[in-house]
Amino acid sequence: QEGSLSAPAQTVMVSPPLPPVVYVISQPTEIQLEFVGMQPDEGSITGYNVYRALKGEVFPLLPLNREPLTGNRFADVGLERGTTYLYGVRTVVRLPSGGRVESSLSNEVEGRLKDDE
Repeated sequence: QEGSLSAPAQTVMVSPPLPPVVYVISQPTEIQLEFVGMQPDEGSITGYNVYRALKGEVFPLLPLNREPLTGNRFADVGLERGTTYLYGVRTVVRLPSGGRVESSLSNEVEGRLKDDE
């Protein structure tokens, strides 16, 4: 059944921020990630979301961290020896309007627990 039209709505499209650049450092008991983000054209960086997948699989929709990380390092622990992991990071930006936007995925890096020396 047709009814009356709703009130017109307006929205503003914003470009997502640039993704960070990620580096991986393999240790015997953890894989460390370091990432560097670029300041966005609008808003300010509030943190980073880290994503992990097994090599050959797609990244999950939800990040490893519950809240955006405020630092630029992350240590992933409790991993299986001999398994190759794939990581990606997204920058989270708070816009002047108060909303949040996430960048596209960073460069993908591989990590694997380092053998004991």
